[in-house]
Amino acid sequence: MIFAPITGVNHHGQTIVFGCGLLSDEKTESFIWLLEQWLKAMPSGPPKVIITDQDQAIAKAIAQVLPHTLHRFCIWHIMFKFRDKLGPVIAQGYYGLFKNSVYNSKTREEFEASWKNAVQQSKQENHVWLTTMYELRSRWIPAFCNHIFHAGMQSSQRVESNHSFFKTFVTLNNSLLDFATRIKRGLGQQRHEELIRDHIDSNEIPKTKTYYPIEKQMREVYTKEIFLRFQDQVVKSTAYLKCETLKEDEHECVYTVLRAADDEQSWKVRQIIHDKVSGFAKCSCGGVEVEGIACRHIIFFLRSINIVHLPNEYILDRWTKNAKVGRVWDNDGIEVRDVGDKSLMMRYIQLSQLSQVVLDEASLSEESTKYLTDGLHSLRLGIKELLTSLGVEEVPVTKKRIPQQILIEEPSQSKAKGSGKRLKSSKEIAMSKQKNCGKCGRTGHNIKTCDKHNTEGSTIQINPTEQSNEAPLGM
Repeated sequence: MIFAPITGVNHHGQTIVFGCGLLSDEKTESFIWLLEQWLKAMPSGPPKVIITDQDQAIAKAIAQVLPHTLHRFCIWHIMFKFRDKLGPVIAQGYYGLFKNSVYNSKTREEFEASWKNAVQQSKQENHVWLTTMYELRSRWIPAFCNHIFHAGMQSSQRVESNHSFFKTFVTLNNSLLDFATRIKRGLGQQRHEELIRDHIDSNEIPKTKTYYPIEKQMREVYTKEIFLRFQDQVVKSTAYLKCETLKEDEHECVYTVLRAADDEQSWKVRQIIHDKVSGFAKCSCGGVEVEGIACRHIIFFLRSINIVHLPNEYILDRWTKNAKVGRVWDNDGIEVRDVGDKSLMMRYIQLSQLSQVVLDEASLSEESTKYLTDGLHSLRLGIKELLTSLGVEEVPVTKKRIPQQILIEEPSQSKAKGSGKRLKSSKEIAMSKQKNCGKCGRTGHNIKTCDKHNTEGSTIQINPTEQSNEAPLGM
């Protein structure tokens, strides 16, 4: 069977698994079932963006199950194909033009102009693959996708790293039960790493690099990893010097923000649209929409209008320390308690440490075990009465019936589309081919290390010492 994880990012910027399933094949119907079951378990509804490769079966399933979700293709895989699709000669001369058009175009108009220029210079107007990629530009070009939150992702790199992570826990010889146990162990390690970051955020405060109050404010709000990203934008905002009004009407005002450079001709300009009704400012770089963090241009704009604290409109809850605080229910309607609340987490840690010490001591004898068991029953009844008097709801415990006989058989093995050896480019294949020896025609050596060449060469050499000792003839 095929293990299909759905991967995302948590509030610390760590790669986590939102859900996973076991598929018998990689057909459209299987992916439809996987996405439908996953949506049932997601309390907040479908995602805004999902990034995959260009697999047709996945694309059809996403279009049917997630019609309002932006299906974005992995930009890395597409750029990797450029050299093979264009050929080595054209790629060597014009790949930089296409790469600059893809990554450095901030608006759709910039991309259209730069892409057209790259196609014309390379004389590839009739190239079938380039034409197809251009028609699909709304699925992978950043200038067309950066209007929706992506958590900073443009490729499926996190998925690949997640696959490598789980490969350290499982092998091809694992049974289904052993596989599930090992995957659960891997998920437990991911959650443990997340709890470590939560603990760091609860006890450590990052240092500030500026005297701007907005930086001090956000170090209390953001997790450490996200704050460091925000701090980098605060520091870079100091390079901007001018904020000028471009145009204004009764609804909005458009500003231009200019960064310092060696000369005024090379100043970089960004446009900021300020809505007068809501007070929200939107930058042409799309940093707030894509990253979920205020960009350097917005920070400089806020400072120029004397705003010293970041408004709530620019603070995304999923990047904050309290991102996990909330109420979640399972399929049975039972609330799932988490440890997002700092005070709850600290109380839980203290009780866990104390209980572990008591368990270690009580388990040394039958008498102490019975004494602790009776005491725990009495304590539990007392805690129930105390919680009832305080008005705290008790978490219900459901008992699950364990079947007497397990009737699940081992599934048949299936090979995934991307399994096996890694696909190599034409350049890698050419470099990996063994060259034949120019003397004997065999592989594994060259003419300098060829035994046949060295043997034949030794038969025609003349020893200069022996030649000098011979008497000349005819004298």
